[in-house]
Order: sequence, then C-alpha cells, then structure tokens
Amino acid sequence: MRDVDVRLALVPEEERRLVAKERPRRARALRRALEAARVEKLLRGLGKAPPPTQLEARARLSDFARRALGVGDEAVVDHGNAARMHPLRRAIRRVRFALEWLGDDASGLAALQRELGLLCDRLLAAEVTPSLALPKRVMAKTLAALAEHYRALRPTLRKLAAAK
Repeated sequence: MRDVDVRLALVPEEERRLVAKERPRRARALRRALEAARVEKLLRGLGKAPPPTQLEARARLSDFARRALGVGDEAVVDHGNAARMHPLRRAIRRVRFALEWLGDDASGLAALQRELGLLCDRLLAAEVTPSLALPKRVMAKTLAALAEHYRALRPTLRKLAAAK
C-alpha cells in the first residue's frame, strides 16, 4: 500500500491515474491480510505481554544502537550504494523509538530517519517509474549529505551502545 501512496505523491499528473488504479486492489489485499486469524492471535498475544522495565529497555536501546552503528558504518563506507540506506533507516528508527519510549531526546535521529525515508521513498518509486530516478549527480550529493549526517550522530550512537 505504502509504495502506491509514495508513487502517487511523486508521479506526474498524467501517470497518477494509472498508479491510482492499483490502490483499491492493494487495499483489499491488505484488509484480507489483517483479518487473518494469525494476525488476531498475534495482537491478542501482544496485549498480554508486559511492557519492558527501564533496565530492559536501556539494554535493548544499547543493542539497537550497536546494530545501527554496524549498519551505518557499512552504509557510509559504501555510500555510493543507495540500497544500504533502507536498513540504516530501519536501524535508526529502532533507536529513535527506544529513546522516545524512555523519554529521552531523539530529535537528531528523527531528522536523519526523515531524510533517509525521503530517499527510500524516491528509490522505491523509481523502481516502478524510472522517470522518477534522481540524476546521478543529485544522488551522489544526497548520499554524501546523509553520510555526513550519520557521522555527526555517530558519537551519540556509540555512547548509547556502550551503556548497559
């Protein structure tokens, strides 16, 4: 569903009608998936799980930060490879949500996650609609800026990863 919405936001008006035709079919498929018995069981089970303690949450935060560092360092070393940005976005999102759950400031991570999300949306849309691909020069500048933003947050991630 999300990929259709992303493409709808980015494609030119003349292509929008074609993309919009996919939305009802995708919505029906999503409804069927969410109505499945296993989803209901999962949601019921999650409702019974106790929330983590502060200590458990801090330990998970440390794990998430270590993972983000590993993924981020790989993405920065290979910053010509845009495909590495989606795993980095997911890793940063986990750290951000853990920080927010603990009541800590996550604004720097939120900004990086937002920037990575915009790039990932554009890459997804370009897979289906090649005319939406960023020019190579623009892509190189975008990836370099994201790498720099990650490097600026790296000391924070290291500090979080070291805390147990």
